[in-house]
Amino acid sequence: MPPSLIFQPGMLSWVSRRSIRLLLGTMLGVVALVTIQMMTQMIVPFRSLHNGQERQLAIDGTKYTYGVNMKGGKTHSHVDNATLEDLRARHERGQSVCKALRLKEINVTHTGHVQGVFVNQGHKLAYCFVPKTGCTFWKQVFSFLNNVTHLKTPVSSPFDIPRLLVHRLPNAYGVDWNGVKKSVLRDHLRFMFARDPYSRLWSAYLDKFYLPDFWTLFSGRILSRRSPKPGKDVLTCGMNVSFAEFVDFALDFNEPHWTPVASSCDPCKFLPEVIGKMETYTRDAKVVLGRAGLGWILEGVDHHKHVQNELEMLIQYNFEVIHTKSPVLADKCISDEALGARLWTTFQDNGYIPGDLAYSPSSPFTQGAFKDRVLEAFNKSEAYGKGRLKDQKRTAMENAFKQLPRETLQRIAERYVVDFKMFDYKPRYFV
Repeated sequence: MPPSLIFQPGMLSWVSRRSIRLLLGTMLGVVALVTIQMMTQMIVPFRSLHNGQERQLAIDGTKYTYGVNMKGGKTHSHVDNATLEDLRARHERGQSVCKALRLKEINVTHTGHVQGVFVNQGHKLAYCFVPKTGCTFWKQVFSFLNNVTHLKTPVSSPFDIPRLLVHRLPNAYGVDWNGVKKSVLRDHLRFMFARDPYSRLWSAYLDKFYLPDFWTLFSGRILSRRSPKPGKDVLTCGMNVSFAEFVDFALDFNEPHWTPVASSCDPCKFLPEVIGKMETYTRDAKVVLGRAGLGWILEGVDHHKHVQNELEMLIQYNFEVIHTKSPVLADKCISDEALGARLWTTFQDNGYIPGDLAYSPSSPFTQGAFKDRVLEAFNKSEAYGKGRLKDQKRTAMENAFKQLPRETLQRIAERYVVDFKMFDYKPRYFV
C-alpha cells in the first residue's frame, strides 16, 4: 500500500479541518455570488454622454462609465452637466422609492405591472408605454425602426408616419413584457416617461370626455352615478360629463389613460435607465435617441409644424368618432358645428390658440373650413407669445381643479401617491 494511503496519527483531525475550510470557502463564495446578482438586479447602470467623453458616475456607491452606447460605440450627442445630474437624480429617486415600497416604508398597496413594451433589437431600445405621456412620438419611432408602417411607400423618418396611423397598427400597445423581459433587462436601454398626475387627469378629460372619444364607452356609467335613471338620451349620448364627475369615476376605475404611471409601468419591475418627463420631453428624448445613435431624428425638427400636425390629427380623429366609430353621436347627439366648438375650446385650454379668439364657424360648416380656421388661429399664436399661451393652459387646468371639493383632491393625493413620490411631483389643493 502506498505510504500516502497509510493511516497516520492526527490525519483525521487534519482532514476534518481542511474539509471545514473548504466548506466555509464554498459557502462564502455562494453568498458573494448571490449578493452580486441581487445587487445587479437592483442597481441599473446609468450611462449617458458628457461632452463626448467617457466619465464615471456613482450610483449607490457603484461606479459606472457613461459616454458609450449599448453597442459599444461612442454616441454623438452633447448632454450638459445639468441634464446628466437631473436624470441621475431621477434614477436614484426611483431606486429609493422602490426600496421603500419593498420594505413597506410607504403606507400604500402598490400593485404595479408592466403593461406593454416597445422593443427594437437593432438599436437595443426598450420603451415602457404609458398613455398621456407623449407616447405617440415613440410609437412613430418604433414603427419606423421596426419597419412596421403598412404604408405603400418607404419612409425616411418617423415623422413621415401619420400620427393617427400608429395608434391603429398591430402591437399599437406594445408587446407582452414577460415575453421580452429577459433580453430587455440584459442589454437594452430601457426608458419611460412620466407626467404630473393633475396634468394627466386634465388631459384625459379633455381628450376623452369633453371631446367624444369615450362618450359611448364610459359616459353612461358615469352619468348613472348622477341619477339612478338618467334617461335613454343621456345614456346614448353621454356628452355632458363634468370634470368633477370624470375625476370621481377615474379614482374608482382603472383605465390606461389615467391609471397611475407607476401602476401601468412599474419602475421597480421595468428598471428604467432613463426616466423622462413631459416637462422636459424634448431634452430627455434627445438623450435617449443620442444614446442609441439616433440623434438625427430630432435634428432640425420644426416644432410649429409638429403642433400643426397634432391639431390636424385631432380634428380628423374626432370627426371620425362621431361619423364612423360611433355614428349614433352624429345622428342624435352632436352636430359638426357643435363638435367644432368643443375642439376650439380644447385647443385653447391646451394653449395651442389664443384664448381671446372667438369661435366663428363658417356657414355652411365644413370640416375643411374649420381646419383652416384653426390653423389660421394657431399661426397667430406666435405673436401672442409662448409665455402667455403657457399661462393660459395652466390657468385652465387650475380653474378646473379649484372646482373640486377638498375631499376629492385628497383622494387624488392618495390614489397617485406612488407617482408623486417616484417622479418627484407634489400633491396640491389649488387654494
